[in-house]
Amino acid sequence: MIGNALWATRAKKSDLKIIHERGEPLAKPHSGSTAPSDTTPRKLEITLAAMTCLIVGFVGIASSAAVVILYLNGSLGALPVLTRIVEEFAGKATLFGVGIIGMSFILIIAGYMLLRRSRTGGALALFASTLLVVMPAVSLLVPAPIEPFVAGVIVGVILICLTTSGWESLS
Repeated sequence: MIGNALWATRAKKSDLKIIHERGEPLAKPHSGSTAPSDTTPRKLEITLAAMTCLIVGFVGIASSAAVVILYLNGSLGALPVLTRIVEEFAGKATLFGVGIIGMSFILIIAGYMLLRRSRTGGALALFASTLLVVMPAVSLLVPAPIEPFVAGVIVGVILICLTTSGWESLS
């Protein structure tokens, strides 16, 4: 592979033009490998899925921290919608917060692995997005507000669509 790179740097421009027109790679991929090589560009869908995972993960952690800070300061009453949601999760707020933070960490890891074009990251993103879509159904069994789950369903559907459409570009 290094020899090919050296050859390419010493080759004439006309030789490189011929190679480019034929579509011949400078370095031969491993035989029998169907995985995309490192030189192939990442699909836009995977980049968007990775960015969505990272943004939603960091926003989830930040919002959980903000709710805790507002609760500890006693200024949670300034936001009526947030007060209602926290009060309706009374007794379950800690479990809900741990769930949000756990899901956020999974999404951050999945986003990083998707940026590295790993199928494991794609599987993590699909797992997290499936949980985001299924959680509202589970929340119907327990009296809880539905507002927090609506955003999760939207993000989950978007992640499923993006990850599955760009799956073949993952290695």
